[in-house]
Amino acid sequence: MPQLPDPAVPFHPSEPSPGLVVVVLCAVLILAAFAFLLRTA
Repeated sequence: MPQLPDPAVPFHPSEPSPGLVVVVLCAVLILAAFAFLLRTA
């Protein structure tokens, strides 16, 4: 049974799944944090 998106969260079918977007954003934030720490260390 497919999960329906939360009506309170705006979602455009043309974009990737919200879960994938969250994972990608988290990965980018983690990589940016590592780069910042390496440059300041």
